[in-house]
Formats: sequence, structure tokens, C-alpha cells
Amino acid sequence: MRIYTLLALFVSAAALIVSGCEKKTTVGIQAAEGCDLDIENLDGMYVAMKASPEKGDYEDKDFRIFFYEEGGKKMLKSTGGRVYPQLPLTEKFQYEFKEMKELPSGEKEAYYWANLARGFNEEELEEHKKKNENLGWKLEGMLYIRVDDKQCRLKISDMYATYVKGERVEDFNMGGQSAYVKSEIQDYSMVSCPPAVKRDRPQDNRQGELIAWDMEEPNPNKDESYPRGPKGTLVPVGKPVNWMFIDAYMNEKEGVEEGCEYYLDVYFDDRPVEGKQKIAVTPGKKWTYWKFDMTHDAIEDPTFIEIHRHKVCGGKDEVIDAVCNIVQTEKPEGAAEGAAEG
Repeated sequence: MRIYTLLALFVSAAALIVSGCEKKTTVGIQAAEGCDLDIENLDGMYVAMKASPEKGDYEDKDFRIFFYEEGGKKMLKSTGGRVYPQLPLTEKFQYEFKEMKELPSGEKEAYYWANLARGFNEEELEEHKKKNENLGWKLEGMLYIRVDDKQCRLKISDMYATYVKGERVEDFNMGGQSAYVKSEIQDYSMVSCPPAVKRDRPQDNRQGELIAWDMEEPNPNKDESYPRGPKGTLVPVGKPVNWMFIDAYMNEKEGVEEGCEYYLDVYFDDRPVEGKQKIAVTPGKKWTYWKFDMTHDAIEDPTFIEIHRHKVCGGKDEVIDAVCNIVQTEKPEGAAEGAAEG
């Protein structure tokens, strides 16, 4: 149990930092001129400020948080960052505002909480808490947010909680303690693309299901799509590609709500694609093609591509989910060997 004692000591120290007990260096320093950040009224998209020897200071869109209100409650969605550069940001985590604290320094700190438990009923969850030895098994997300008036930024501590052999342990997520600034780009995708983890309910799995074809209405049981592999789908440059999610659970007889209409929006590298928004979708006889065509320029690195599926019923527009994949382009003729590797 010694390792868990050491972990508890580390977590206690981290908690002191998060709760505002560290020494302050900004007390008494005049706030940045024109800074309008208000911890009580945060809204919109914020991205993390990072630094590297190659880039210097830069905004990292892989770490982004969107503040909004829903049903009169303050909420946010967080990407949590990208674990592996070649994989997409498929899941966005939803947090709910819990409380506003006033710290000894006089600063205010907003606390947001998320339920991250997946795949367990209540009894199974309690049992797994007692047996678990994996520190990476995340049950709760905690974001502690303050305003840095001096630099007009948000200071965010990104933490999670788990249970190791029945003992609650808290640690920092990949984002750690970071500065966030309001992004000039407010239309980054913040819709989750469900990973393929529900083997008993494949209709709920969407990651990797946006497939590229060289035909407009393929038969998925007979026809060949563009080649797919661990680095995504390989498509040609300069030739229209038919991207689609072939929905076997939606057709003219089932899966369609009466009086509702359906459409999709296309996103590439986390941004909406111009001219590829609100593409109407018509339920088919056997299955439904959620499809669009896209002509790709050469892509240097494997890139995330996704659609957001919408249904409109009685004038209410609802996002069903996202369907996604990774795309890379074929190596141009005459290019050096290995140039297309991501």
C-alpha cells in the first residue's frame, strides 16, 4: 500500500495548488488593459496556449474548451487534448458547473465536474472500484478555472479522479495546468464521434465508419471502398471522392421519425467545410446514405474528417452524433519513397 500512500501525498500537494493555496505573483498587479474575461460569465471557444522551441508561443486547438448554457445551467465541453497525433479527437467531454469559490487571495475559482464512468451499472461500478489497479481508469473529471487578469487568460487545472483498490485517487489529466485564451475561431467541432466500444450495439459506434468510395451508391456487402488501414483511408488527389456513412439501421420502413427531416454538415481538420453544410439526406429503401463528395489536395499528415448528423423535427434541430475517420492522400507520382507516410 506504500505506493498509494505516496500517491495520496502527491495528490494532496496537487490539491493545495488547485485550491488556490500557492503563492500568488499577480496580486496587486494592474489588470491587462481591455481585458473583459469574467469568471462569472464565460462563453464561447477557448484554446490552450503552448510553447515550443520550433513554434514559440502558439495556440493548440487540440486542447480546447467551449463554454455554453443549457437548460439554464452553465456547461462546458472539453476535448482533453490529443493522445496520439495520428488519432482524431473523437470524444468531447461534457462538464457541469458546480460552484464558485473565493480563494484566500481574493480570486474567484469556478469548479466544473464531469461523469466519465462508462460501461458499468451501479453495482458493477462499485465492485470495479474495489478491484481496479489502473490509474488511467477515469471516473470523474474536474476543471478548476480562474482568470489571469494580468495576461487576460484563463488558468485551468485539468484533473480526474479514479479508485485504486477502493481508495480514491486524483491526478492531473494530460492538459495539466494550462493557460487558455479565447479563440478567434469559434466554429471548431465539439461533437463527439463515438468510439467502437459497444460491440452489442453497433448502431452506437461511429468512429471509423465514414468510408470513402469511388462510386455514389455502393453496396457495402459487395463493392470495394478505398483502402483503409491503421493510419486511415487512402484517397487520390484531385479526384472526387464519395465519403459516406451507410446507415443500416435507418431506411424507409424503420429508424425514421415521422415528420422529421435529416441533413449533415462536413468537418475537416476540426473545421466546417465551405459549401458542405446542410446537405439533405433522404432515407433509402434498404439503408440510408449519409454522403457527400470531396476533392482532396495533397495532405501532408493524416487528418481528421467527420460529419455531424442532424435531424429536424417540428422546427427543432438536433445533432444526432458525429461519424468520423482519418484521411490521407496517395503519394504523388515521382515523389520520394515514404513521402506519404504520416
